Parts: sequence; structure tokens; C-alpha cells
Amino acid sequence: YVALHRLVQHHLRDFTRPTLDAAMRLLELLPPLLQALDPALACFISASGCPPWFGVAQLITWHSHGASSVAAAARVLDACLAGPPLLPLYLTAAVLRRNRSRILALPCELSEVHSALQHMELPGGAHLEEMCQMAFQMARAHPPHALAQQGKLQLMPTTMVTRYPFQYMQSLSPPSALSHLQVRCQCDLCNPDQQKLTVSKYTGFLAVPVIVRAAAVAVAVVAAASLTIHDPDKPDSYLEQLVESFAGDIL
Repeated sequence: YVALHRLVQHHLRDFTRPTLDAAMRLLELLPPLLQALDPALACFISASGCPPWFGVAQLITWHSHGASSVAAAARVLDACLAGPPLLPLYLTAAVLRRNRSRILALPCELSEVHSALQHMELPGGAHLEEMCQMAFQMARAHPPHALAQQGKLQLMPTTMVTRYPFQYMQSLSPPSALSHLQVRCQCDLCNPDQQKLTVSKYTGFLAVPVIVRAAAVAVAVVAAASLTIHDPDKPDSYLEQLVESFAGDIL
């Protein structure tokens, strides 16, 4: 419960409010991000009249809804745990850039573009690792406050995306008061001098406390369930496979 409470108060805070207003406001940062990364792609999507709402599932489920496999979903969850709360948005931009040729070949029409963008899946293997690295690079080069300024947007005052690294990551309590949840963040943003993220040799997962990973997986799987269980392209067996895989790795 304590781990889940921490995640809800920080990484997941904007996605656990009574309405989706906060999440939708964060999605408005996607067009200025694409404009900075790929003006031609941003112009095409804008000309089609497609708003960024196609990315709401990727944002609130940490891309577990659109992952091509259980292994891909697990790897993305690790990246989101080790990165800033807006990493899923940067990962969405990486997916769009990887599929830019396919997108630009579409008819410049709202329904066609929206449908294509909404159903783009994350790749697996080396391609996914490359996209995760791209997402971290985007987060460093284009922080949320800069994107808001570029797009002339007003972020909600209660959002957590501009408060990363969080206070509990920046300082530790006295040793006598430490718990297994009070750990320093291991992401590239908090440790720019380290060469790469620490990886567990047993599971291939980032070295984050197991209870924190378990809580994040629970939140992501529950959120994904609401979207996948009624999706003909994602049958119930897919969700069951996700749960079984995560449970096996965590235990």
C-alpha cells in the first residue's frame, strides 16, 4: 500500500484524478514536442485535424495497452519507473517518429490519421531499447516547462511533471529512519554521469525495489484491463499472460 501510495502521489498523480482533464492537458504537450523533433510530421498531423487525444491510452497505461508482447510491456514499465512521469509521452513521440513514413503515406484526413496513430504498437527487442533511449534523450532536451512555453500552454498547477526529480529522490532521511522505499532514483536524468542504467542479471529488469515494481505493474495492468479486455485485438488471454508473466518475475 505504501509503495502504491507513493506512485499515485508522484508518477501517476495526474492520471488518478476524478476526470481525465489533467491527462488531456499533458497530451497537449505532444504537438510542440513533435514540432521540435520533426516539423514535417507535426505539420501533417495538424493538417489532418487530429488532436493528440489518440495518445491517452499510451499515457495512462504506460504503453502496456499497445505493447507488441509481454516482454515489451515489461521493459516499458521498467523505463517508466526509472524515468520522469512524462516519459510515456516522450515514448509516444518516439513511436510516431519511427513510423513517420507510414503516417505520411496516409490520407490527410482526421479519421484515417486518428485510427492509425491510436493503434500503433511498440516494437520489441533492440528497436524498443533504442526507442527508450530516444525517450530519455527527449526528456532531457525538451522538458515539460519548455514544451509548455513553446506551445503557449498553461500546465495545471497541481501537475507533478514539472517537479521531477521528486523530493524523496533528492535527499535521504537519516540512516536510522530509512525504509526500503526511500531510495535514490536510478534514471539517466538523476545520474547523468553513469554510463547506463543498472540492470538485474536475473530478470533483465531495472534495479528498482521489488515492491515498487509490483505496485506499478498492478496499476498499469489494472488500467490496461479497462482498455484491453473489450478490445478484439487484445483478447482476455493477453491480459492473463501479462499478469502471469509479471507475477512470475516479481516473485
